[in-house]
Amino acid sequence: MTEYIRAAKIKPSPRLATALFYAIKTDTNNFMRPTVNRDMIAFRYQYDFANLNIIKKIESSEITRKTLSRFQKAMKELEFINQMAVVHMGVVNKPDTLVQVADFFLKLAEATWSITSGIHDHRLIVIIRNAGFKRNAGQMARKIFGEVGS
Repeated sequence: MTEYIRAAKIKPSPRLATALFYAIKTDTNNFMRPTVNRDMIAFRYQYDFANLNIIKKIESSEITRKTLSRFQKAMKELEFINQMAVVHMGVVNKPDTLVQVADFFLKLAEATWSITSGIHDHRLIVIIRNAGFKRNAGQMARKIFGEVGS
């Protein structure tokens, strides 16, 4: 998206730049996952336009009681299969909940993989995370699901 914006000589709004900046940070796990040079160039470009105060607020957002109850449910449903923390959350109001849970369980010392799933708007959503050892979560998702979904 950043490459398209730059090619069209469009200055991104602070909201768009902040969203793209944060998306790159998240997708690359702060550049701890394998990346390409284009990711770094796009990150640097969006930095000049992004609202870093919003980024800070997003990254240090407080946990609410509602969020805590979702984690409580996730902990009840958590299963370990080898070194994979696996949880199905059932119906969720927001898909972001699945991302938060998957990221949280990857922090467990015993987990090198975290797989979280749930149903949102009658669609199955599966979030796969790994600690970056030997395998790529995106490749695993493509191998498991093939042409089904995105």
